[in-house]
Amino acid sequence: MYFADYKHFVTNSPFLIGASEGSMFRLLDYYDYSTNKSYFEGHARLENDRMILKRLPVLNKTLMREVIYFNYLATTGNKPYYEIGYGLNQIFLMFNVEIFAGFSGSKHEYTGIKIGIPFVGRSGNSITIGG
Repeated sequence: MYFADYKHFVTNSPFLIGASEGSMFRLLDYYDYSTNKSYFEGHARLENDRMILKRLPVLNKTLMREVIYFNYLATTGNKPYYEIGYGLNQIFLMFNVEIFAGFSGSKHEYTGIKIGIPFVGRSGNSITIGG
């Protein structure tokens, strides 16, 4: 089987990207976990308008929404990879800010901050800046 035929997972590791969706890995390198064998991929996203920071009196009247992410990937022959993250969406109705930590097995591998600027009038699409 050719490498182009492997399963490659959606990731958001470049500095600038055109989409910010919940079903992608934020910190995973492009081809580290590509596989032609069995795998398990899972994404969970919990979005609410009052979880952690929005309970503060200064922020409780804003329109921001808080998001908690959990992304998991298990491939044959590799340690499981997972990411956990926290984000604030619609800051000043214009920006999304996310912070993520990525782990390989029980070892911390990556930490990253992403800043998204949603396109006007297009639901689900944004430009994301981060590293």
